[in-house]
Amino acid sequence: MDKIKLLADTPLFHKLRPDELALIASVTENINVKTGDYVYRQGEMGHAFYVIVSGKIDLIVNYDDGGSSIIGRLSAGNHFGEISLLTGSPRSRSVKASEDLILISLEKIVFDEILLENPRIHRLLDEALAERLRMASRNLTEAAHRAEESDQAGLKKKEGELLLLNKLSTLAAADLSFEDVKEKITELVLNNFNADLCELYLGTPERLEKSAYCGGIDRSKQAARKEYLKSSSPIYDVMRSKELIYLNSATIKEFGNTYVKYNTAFVVPLICTGDNDPLGALSIYSLEADIFDSDHKKLFIFIAPHIAQLLKNIQFYQESRRQRDELEALSQIGKELNASYDLPRLLYKIVSLTASLMKVEDVILRLTDEHEGVLRIKSYYGITDEVAHTVTQKIGEGVAGKVAEEGKPIISNDVVKDTLFTHNIPGKIRSVLCVPLLMKGNVTGTMSVYDKKTDKEWQPFTNDDQRLLDTIASQASIAIENARIFSDRTAKISAKGDLIRSGDFVGESHQAKQIRAAIAEFSANLRPVLLAGEAGAGKKLAARQIHLESPNLDGPYIEVDARRFDPRLWGGELFGYEKDSFDFAPVRRLGYMEQFKGGTIALSHIENLEKSLQLKLLETIKNGHFQSLGGKRKILLAVRFIFLVDGNIKFLVNSGNFNREIGRAHV
Repeated sequence: MDKIKLLADTPLFHKLRPDELALIASVTENINVKTGDYVYRQGEMGHAFYVIVSGKIDLIVNYDDGGSSIIGRLSAGNHFGEISLLTGSPRSRSVKASEDLILISLEKIVFDEILLENPRIHRLLDEALAERLRMASRNLTEAAHRAEESDQAGLKKKEGELLLLNKLSTLAAADLSFEDVKEKITELVLNNFNADLCELYLGTPERLEKSAYCGGIDRSKQAARKEYLKSSSPIYDVMRSKELIYLNSATIKEFGNTYVKYNTAFVVPLICTGDNDPLGALSIYSLEADIFDSDHKKLFIFIAPHIAQLLKNIQFYQESRRQRDELEALSQIGKELNASYDLPRLLYKIVSLTASLMKVEDVILRLTDEHEGVLRIKSYYGITDEVAHTVTQKIGEGVAGKVAEEGKPIISNDVVKDTLFTHNIPGKIRSVLCVPLLMKGNVTGTMSVYDKKTDKEWQPFTNDDQRLLDTIASQASIAIENARIFSDRTAKISAKGDLIRSGDFVGESHQAKQIRAAIAEFSANLRPVLLAGEAGAGKKLAARQIHLESPNLDGPYIEVDARRFDPRLWGGELFGYEKDSFDFAPVRRLGYMEQFKGGTIALSHIENLEKSLQLKLLETIKNGHFQSLGGKRKILLAVRFIFLVDGNIKFLVNSGNFNREIGRAHV
């Protein structure tokens, strides 16, 4: 079976490159399923993703009354099983072979680390998840119809359930933010139960936040203040007991003075079907005593798991979409930053792209002035020119100064109370997130963002925001260093009477023409290149020019000196390593070949690498893939190498410090 061809014929994979298809095919398994057998059953936890090679499947929903129905059929070329892997929820339906099946299966770790890292596949899976959500909405409606048909005596009650479920199901298909969905839920529940107040809480049995509410004195929908419930709140009892509670006027008083006017309340935990732990709770209150009867109680219990699943699905879908958008934005940032070597223009690109991606009011990029021991604003977004040109900050003082001194990020969501905040930028600032700019382990500056805002309100900075800004800062540090190197080299060459323009070596001598011809030849493909010559001969300039004229132009470019580290440590630097693969490896680390995929690595003084590592590098280039230290997964090689050596290649080979094959096969 040619798995590569089979994968290429499916809508999900047909636009991938042959090397990407080969990598995916190498980590898949073939599964045969006979007609009538189940691939998996509803309620089981997902552990694999499937592509249909031949045959057909039925998608089956099982109901609480023991009945079931076929809600769809899929044939060859389609895929299934991704929702459980994306959301972490149990399988929402059973899958049964209606004909003999041949499936291609990918384990969850392969799905996470290979498929989701490909932006195009990630986007298609997001679209599939959205379609499944719409299908789930229809299933909710069908479930309500079944409940209606099973109890003709309770027709009126079932009509109420159907109407409420229909209204809830429209939220799954609507293009609403997670905040809007929460508010819509409280509004629908409030009106359906004719209550006076509805509140939605999300969190854990240890910490709950009031996320949305509707009602109150004027019975209007309101945006909830972000506040956490006190540990003494009876809502926590509902989370721990996982059962609905009924409250009268006496017990409602325990909620505080805000609730003393209410005489009746229901509080129900929100638990998805198949889950053990609630993701929150929902409450309704009435000014009238004993207005909620047993039918209200049954309906409240009935809709709770549907609301829980709706919230969980939309949250996972929007988080997946956010991660995809963030990945694409970071990719675009990388391309933008590596397309310019004009430092002022580059710095402004950094701050403006950061402001757009992180949705913040102000961004300030500071670089260190080592001679005076201060940080100077070099680029900014949001603040005035006057402030930017007059404000400096001593290293060790204030938020940015402390980050520059210690090399660690700082988040402050209440600058009024933060003694570190000594900013004299005008305007009311509530929060700041600052991260260091690091190059070769040294702090070269800081990036600060101020006041994150959505369309509705100010938002505090989170650990996810810090992770994102750290990623941007890492790309920015490399781009700034490359721009500085380019500027320094240009100045040195200009002083010798030569001239480098962006994209061209300029000169009319026979030697200059030979150099341009060689650069054009090597730039036409992405094969490795070996540049040899005496120190100062311009090898790095030629390497950079090859990158600038190559298909990898939009990718990152880095110059790495093999003398920087102990030769024994270079395996981890190049290939990366897995968590706990050796002592002092507490987390997985990406090597240069993963960090700079889609770009070029100019590796100088390769003769300093151990011979075994040179051989491993050569095998990686020949095979087109590699494994991190301690890892088993094959990783696609997506970076171009340019090797730089000082001196004569023949002499280095004869000395035993240089692998003969690199010299022969890749000059």
